[in-house]
Amino acid sequence: MEEKKKRIDLGLDNPVMTAAKQAMNSIMKLAVARAISTGSMEGTATLNIRFELEEDFDKKTGESFIRPKIEYKSRYAVPLKDSIDGKIMDPCRIIQTGEGFCMISNQISMDEIMQELGEES
Repeated sequence: MEEKKKRIDLGLDNPVMTAAKQAMNSIMKLAVARAISTGSMEGTATLNIRFELEEDFDKKTGESFIRPKIEYKSRYAVPLKDSIDGKIMDPCRIIQTGEGFCMISNQISMDEIMQELGEES
């Protein structure tokens, strides 16, 4: 008795693609959890499918057919948002010079004193 072959459309709903579809579902869950845990609240999830088609033949029937080789990769990216806050406590001033603006500290360093006195450090 000859086995009847089911014809199913090519696509993610084909049972052959179940593992790729499950990988995408899993990666989506991981991406959302990561976006929430990092406070990023955004991201992307992708499923990349690579295939090669090669001609083959059935040794029993002699019928030729195309055999797909399919690889998949599912990944996510969640931009990490982080910050460091602080204040510059060193008192300073912005002054205008002939070359533009510069920022100087109100505290004079030993090197600056030495330069003013004409000595090198």
